[in-house]
Amino acid sequence: MKTLGNNMRLIIALIAIAILASFFLMDRESEIPAEDRISGAYQALNALGAQRTYPFRQIPEKAHFAAYQQAVAMRAQKNKTMQDIPEWEAIGPMNMGGRTLAIAFNPQNSSTIYAGSASGGLWRSYTEGRGAEAWEYISTGFPVLAVSSIAFAPDDSMTMYIGTGEVYNYTAAGTGAAFRSTRGSYGIGILKSTDGGVTWEKSLDWTYNQQHGVWMIKVNPLNPNTVWAATTEGVYKSTDAGTTWSRSLDVI
Repeated sequence: MKTLGNNMRLIIALIAIAILASFFLMDRESEIPAEDRISGAYQALNALGAQRTYPFRQIPEKAHFAAYQQAVAMRAQKNKTMQDIPEWEAIGPMNMGGRTLAIAFNPQNSSTIYAGSASGGLWRSYTEGRGAEAWEYISTGFPVLAVSSIAFAPDDSMTMYIGTGEVYNYTAAGTGAAFRSTRGSYGIGILKSTDGGVTWEKSLDWTYNQQHGVWMIKVNPLNPNTVWAATTEGVYKSTDAGTTWSRSLDVI
């Protein structure tokens, strides 16, 4: 009997300790701020909901179906509008990826197209760009990666110029949405061909200025000897068909 009484007292003592411990833990938890007791998952769900209901506390009851009806109406209007717009057709090349910086049509034969790529040089198609084998690479004989502009002399499919080099945010000029003040692809200035792209020669020679780029070339439609070039170094002009150049506007 004495052993039984001791066991009972031990059990009662353990229960009392457990009760006191629970009260202690409850007191400690009450000291923790409410926001700290909320789980991160709960807070993330609240944030997700707040983004969709702002500036209200919840989405209006009628809003969900009303939005659906509006989406259906907008889709119907778009389909009606698109019926009158000719569809675009991809004409290639289909066997490689990359960006095209410039396109020019042969002024005497619109089926012949030249394309300047961002890092793959100059390309040509005799089939309006159609077909899996429509495009061929045109070697210039120079280490040209980026062809940013292509221009023909007026009514002369044999004489053409290409501007080379692609530069991002040159000397922090802040052009476009580019923030890297580096080159994109190497260029060497302007090249010229007088035999329809078979052979090429240097026109504006920037062979040792790899950071420079030529963005646009325009030939005077009334005088093929006058050529303009928009570059990272400013606007350049030639009055002798690209033999010599002078800077006419010092603007980056």
